[in-house]
Amino acid sequence: MSHLNILLIDSNQAFAAQLEQQLEPFDASLHYCSGGVDGVEQASQLMPDLLIIDVHLKDENGFLTYRKLKRIGALKETVFIITGSSNHQELMEKHSGLRNRAQGYLYKPYTLEDLEELYRTELSRDLGLSPVSVDLNEPPVIDDQPEYEAIEAIEEIEEIEEIEETEELDESDVVDLEDEVIPETPTMPANQDGEKLQQ
Repeated sequence: MSHLNILLIDSNQAFAAQLEQQLEPFDASLHYCSGGVDGVEQASQLMPDLLIIDVHLKDENGFLTYRKLKRIGALKETVFIITGSSNHQELMEKHSGLRNRAQGYLYKPYTLEDLEELYRTELSRDLGLSPVSVDLNEPPVIDDQPEYEAIEAIEEIEEIEEIEETEELDESDVVDLEDEVIPETPTMPANQDGEKLQQ
């Protein structure tokens, strides 16, 4: 396969270094950002083939970063994978049910084989990482980010989707009151003296 550009947005630098080391034998480049703001900027310039976003970032939650990235038209061919610990399972499951979901979700720790299998499932092609089977166990991270921020990000996506569905209604289904034809009230015929005839 051709050279693979990967952008990892993850607050754990040790984890990123370990992943980069495991990718060295393969035709792939790993680019790394620890925060969502820098990640969005770098993604728009790099246009990676694969974008891995962790739920826990140093400056904002990963769901918010994902929403920003999906607005970049140049990334429409990019594969998005959201990762998180078992503590984020409920949030990740809720996000996976959205219409604008990511292509894949992985719980840490995961292996390169897990990553390849997910990539193959979505794009029907290999990453070329089959020979490697290494657990990417990261040091524990204290998640000091309020969970409600992640919930708000997901709920905002849901609201946007509801608005988009409303805007997609067929115009023929919407009645314009100004175009309605209101029948006129019939008038009674009059006699020669101009008086209305009685029924």
